[in-house]
This record gives sequence, C-alpha cells and structure tokens, in this order.
Amino acid sequence: MYDLIIIGTGSMGAAGAYYASRRGLRVLMTDAHHPPHDQGAHHGSTRLFRTLYHNDAYQQLLNRAAELWPELEKQHRTTLLERCGVLNLAPSESADLHAKRHMADKYRLPCTWLDSAAIHARWPGIRVPHNYNGLYEAQAGYLYSDKSVALLITAAQQHGAHTAFGSAVTRIARHGGTWHVHDAQGKSWQTRKLALSAGTWSQQIAGLGIALPFTPERKTFAWYDAPAQYRQSNGFPGFTVESADGMYYGFPDHGAGLKVGRHDSGEAMRGAHDRHPYGHYDSDRADTDRFLQTFLPQSGAWRDGQVCSYDRTANEDFILAADPDSGLFIAGGFSGHGFKFAPAIGEWIAMFGAGQTLPPHAACFALPHSPQT
Repeated sequence: MYDLIIIGTGSMGAAGAYYASRRGLRVLMTDAHHPPHDQGAHHGSTRLFRTLYHNDAYQQLLNRAAELWPELEKQHRTTLLERCGVLNLAPSESADLHAKRHMADKYRLPCTWLDSAAIHARWPGIRVPHNYNGLYEAQAGYLYSDKSVALLITAAQQHGAHTAFGSAVTRIARHGGTWHVHDAQGKSWQTRKLALSAGTWSQQIAGLGIALPFTPERKTFAWYDAPAQYRQSNGFPGFTVESADGMYYGFPDHGAGLKVGRHDSGEAMRGAHDRHPYGHYDSDRADTDRFLQTFLPQSGAWRDGQVCSYDRTANEDFILAADPDSGLFIAGGFSGHGFKFAPAIGEWIAMFGAGQTLPPHAACFALPHSPQT
C-alpha cells in the first residue's frame, strides 16, 4: 500500500514525488515513458523562468518557486537556473505588461521599465516598434528542464520512492477509501492518495469520472544561428514578445543557438497519431521565421526544430484540484508557462499526500466543481 501514487512523472509529478518522499511518504512514480523524455511538455533543454506574473495567486505561487529552485541547487550542488534576465516586450497599452508591473510594485520585486529607445540602446539586435515598452526582470532567466526532471526523480528515489516507468496507466478505481491503479501491462497498485499529472493524455485514463477542461495541442519550437549580439555571454536576455501575429518567447544563444517558439496557436490532437514531427505544417517554421525577421532581424539560419505536447486550458489557468474526501489531486493545464512553478506545485502535491490543507490561494486553481469518483 502506497501513501501516494503519482500518474505522470514530468515536471510536476517528479517534484511532487521528491517533496513527498522527503516527508517520509511511501511514493510510487508512474509514467507511460521513461522520464525525462520527449513525449510530453518538459523536454527541449530549457524553459523560461520569470519572476513576475499577472495576479496574486500566481505571484504567490511563483514567489515560493523562486525560493525553492535555489534550495534545490544548493542541496544537490548543481546549476538548474541561469539568471540571464528576461525582457518582456509588448505594446505600451498591454494590460498584461502593466499587470506585471503592478505585481512588481506590490511585492517589491526588482524590474526595469524601458521605452523602445532604451531597449534598442541596451540591446541593438532587437528591432522595437516605437509604441512598445519593455519590462526587464534582471533576476529571471531560464531553467534546465530535462536536467531538473532527472534530478528530482533521482532524488525522490534516494528518499525511497519507487518507479513504474514505460507503461501507461489505463484505469483507476476507488474502493473503500483506497485507490486501485492499473497499467497497460496488467500491473496494479493500491494507494491512499492519488495525484494525476499525466498531461495531455490524462483524459484517456478510465475511471477518472470528470472531463478535464483542456484539449491536447501540438506545439513546436526551433533553434537558429545567432550572431554575437544574441549570445548570453554578451548580455542578451531571454524574452517574451506580444505581437500582432501572436505571443512569442525565446532564449539567448548559450551554445546551442537562438531558441524561439510561439506560445499561442497550435494544432489540436485527438491522439498520439496527431503529434506530427516538426515540419509537417508550413507554420512550424514560418511563424518563427516571421517573428525573427520582425524583431530579431540579424538572426541566422534555421538549425533544428522539435515538437511537444500542450495541455492548455481555454483561459490558460492551471488546474490544481485537491479533493481530500476522495483522495484525488488533479494537476494540469500547465503547458506554455508552468515549468517554473514545478517545485512549488510539487510541495502542494506532497502536502496533499500528507493530509495537509493547501494554502488559501490554492482555491484560485480549482476546477469549477469537485472531482467525481
């Protein structure tokens, strides 16, 4: 009998297993593949780490994650977070940019408000429309995503957590206060508490008893050659850009090229057969080519592209639904902006597994109604 079984051991599941096992809980991590892997949303080497968000619930969760990432680095004597800074670019009237500036003032977080001339003077490689402003977060940067997931899994195992990787969980059922978890190979386990963090294919697990409010999406990102002005070693930051064509994000060249992707849009997936390889759609490369020509015109030739799977809700809010009565915790809807929160959400999963009440702002991420089991 386990205290906690985690279905899906990507960023959130791995963090949950780590913090739960540290508490002395008997934990089982499951995954359809062998994490870290390239079949979900956590791969691709890096994920942006920003310090500012648009409302209090997210900001409080992010503030906790900002404490936990350095703790993980110190405890395990490694580097997970590179603080290269992040520049957020948007039209001067952008509600999102002004909301983040408000959060910076409210929580006394460092940032710099820049007009287009100041942005161009500091980073000449950026072509900035005259009606744009920038919010620069000097303490932001990027996380080594695959490395972080691998570390959390290994550390959880060192604290006694078990694994059942390489076979998808296909069915769950609750009997007499105990969850029964079954996989595709016919194996089964029992647990007092169950955390579902299986990402895009969570809906395919029989017995869940609720329709989760997201549609799996196919997303892409790519790397390009970069001249000296786009290199991290020369002070170029990570970035987000709100443009007329869509929302984009990117990373400075730190040896692998300039990495860039589009946050919005994407192709709906009904199953794994819809997760076509990079280049299947003309837009895979056309979107990032167009963005670079507009905002980073000195970027070089395309190098490589990859595909990932998104589980994104319609309003892009996370799902963190804890039901103490049934012993089920549902975690999802993170794709596109969730990775940076992983240790803080992992703490919540561990708290749930230990029978503790989550912080008051957790209610902001609940489902419209409780999970039905």
